[in-house]
Amino acid sequence: MSGLLEITAAYSNAVLIAILPQISEFASELHLPVNVPIARGAIQRFACAPFDGDPGGYLVLTNGYEFWYDFGHVKGFAAPHSYYRLQNPHDIPAFYGRLNMTQQEAVDMARHALCDLGYSVTNIFADSSPSVVPPPQVEGHVVPVYRIEWHNPLEISTLQTSIDIEVNGDRKSIQNMWLASRCFYRKPPKIEASAPPKGDEMAIVPADSNALLNIALPKIRTFALSLNLPIEPAIRPAQVASLDVSSTSDFCVKLTNGFRFWYQRGDIRGYSAPDAVFVSEPGVPQLSINSYTGEWKLSASEAAQTVLAAIARLGYTSDDFEGEHPPNISKPTAVTPYIIPRFSLRWLHNDEYSTVSSLDAEVDAGSGLIKSFYMYQRNWEKADEARKMAGKLGGKVIKSQ
Repeated sequence: MSGLLEITAAYSNAVLIAILPQISEFASELHLPVNVPIARGAIQRFACAPFDGDPGGYLVLTNGYEFWYDFGHVKGFAAPHSYYRLQNPHDIPAFYGRLNMTQQEAVDMARHALCDLGYSVTNIFADSSPSVVPPPQVEGHVVPVYRIEWHNPLEISTLQTSIDIEVNGDRKSIQNMWLASRCFYRKPPKIEASAPPKGDEMAIVPADSNALLNIALPKIRTFALSLNLPIEPAIRPAQVASLDVSSTSDFCVKLTNGFRFWYQRGDIRGYSAPDAVFVSEPGVPQLSINSYTGEWKLSASEAAQTVLAAIARLGYTSDDFEGEHPPNISKPTAVTPYIIPRFSLRWLHNDEYSTVSSLDAEVDAGSGLIKSFYMYQRNWEKADEARKMAGKLGGKVIKSQ
């Protein structure tokens, strides 16, 4: 996904045509009170998403049902009688009722709905124990609603919910569902129209992209060899999947094996492996959970030494990144029974003006491999031939053969 689009009526209509069958199927599988296939006359509003490479949007039907679509899947829906979508507290009495379901029955209903949508509860981590918010008590009345949440162990924050389902225990129905994890991402549908880039963004012509690659690929090769990355010794243009040039005159090269490398200020400053947890590529589905699970074999201090040894192979010292101080360390969200042995480590040095240096890395504590790596020093602010060229561009190109 790269940049924003100027949404035209033709493009918005093409997106709606492409995603409406999936929304209709979603509504049918959940047995929602929606006539399917959804007809144009049943649509009250459609707001097309403006993201390049991620066709989708927000759909409202005339019966009040809302649907969200992005990253190739229906991300969620909300019924008009959704308690957790309530905006006006004065309307709470309308949700009072009788509790006709146990908590376990509500959890079972939520899991069954996910299966009806074609998902494997194992692949989306819904076979683990969810967090459940019990029905609220308000002024002596019960609001018979369960809120059931599952977390993806590959998500970074414990505040980020992978699956959020509202079950009405009076009506015995699902009133709200939100599927926000990368494990739900699918290939976006083909859109039979195009939209121009928004603002000053422009596509890079093949001649310019090839010039940038001629500068970057030899440096990627040297960088990869220094860190013993699984990259072929001779990187050819045919091994490049895409080239992203940012507005800050830096660019990212993605190879066909999923590795990404960041070229900034004259050299390669970082990379990420396709199975990195803490530095994931926007819009790209996560791999099978087996690509991430393992055992904790390294301690945090051993992981830190692994990173410092890597920068030494690149010609830097620990003093260049305040490596004599312990880094800030974080781990993925703990979700039983999954063990994701990854450390995120950050060394950060600021002065009163700005960041002096930073070093970020992700270490697989099972294999001992570094899965992502990025370094910065303020004194690297210098021009080079690639930066001068990239400064005139901005945008994204999928390399042409």
